Amino acid sequence: MHPADDVVARRARSQHGAWSRRQALAAGASESLIERRLRTGGWLRLDTAVYGSPGAPPTWGRSIMAAVLAEPWAVASHRSAAVLHNLEGFRPGRPEITIRPGASARGRLAIAHRGIDVRTTKVDHIPCVTADQVFVDLAQVISEGRLRKALARRADSTPRILDAVRDRYCLLAPRGGRDLRPLRAVLERFGVDDEIAESVLERRMRMLFTRREVPSISWQAPFPGRAPGAQRVDGVIDDWKVVLEGDGRSWHTRVDDFERDRRRDQAAAAAGYLTLRYSYHQIVDEPSACLATLVQTGERRLAT
Repeated sequence: MHPADDVVARRARSQHGAWSRRQALAAGASESLIERRLRTGGWLRLDTAVYGSPGAPPTWGRSIMAAVLAEPWAVASHRSAAVLHNLEGFRPGRPEITIRPGASARGRLAIAHRGIDVRTTKVDHIPCVTADQVFVDLAQVISEGRLRKALARRADSTPRILDAVRDRYCLLAPRGGRDLRPLRAVLERFGVDDEIAESVLERRMRMLFTRREVPSISWQAPFPGRAPGAQRVDGVIDDWKVVLEGDGRSWHTRVDDFERDRRRDQAAAAAGYLTLRYSYHQIVDEPSACLATLVQTGERRLAT
């Protein structure tokens, strides 16, 4: 036994019995040790530069993990992510992953998609797209009828998923790069969501962002970079040159206002300010993520 074998074994236990060549090298294995383990049958080759133990059961989870590990950056996505997130109507099949735009897929196990603006998490220790991102992905590869049924079933048990998917649509649609018409058609079938009073949303934002790690925020501030006028923004952090906008509009209204929002964001950018938009769903259901995004953005802007 080489000391690297112990390290690799511990890594494998948290990765469904799979590990990559780069992980083995980081654990202290040499190229010659890796080749010797493969030659003598101590390690099994699962995918390009990905290995497993010959005594471990060949589970679907291991195949997904191996497909992800075969790429420099990848996450489980599309129908594979639907299975990981326990969406009804989806069963384990050939692994599907998303890799960076322009990247060449190195692995042999998976169907590789290329994506931008992909939200990620981990499910059962496997890097995977988030539950809202799953529906964006599925809209590219399954019928509208099947997509609608999957979203309806998940909404029955997790009503907030509708808000999350609507938010995701509103973020991605203006950026292009995907055909989101099938997803919009499905979302339109779920009716109109309620608008949130501006005072309620602003109060939530103040409670969330009034933190020691966040510089002073001017609330209901004049639009940056313009002569004084009627237009205002929800909040401005001048130290970071960041504009905060809370969005309590219904989904349909937000869709209709895409162009107006983009013009406002571009005008703020021309004055050197970056606009961060937060929906009511995000502020209420994902406060830690919202705060982390704001702080990380501010720190990066200070560093540039």
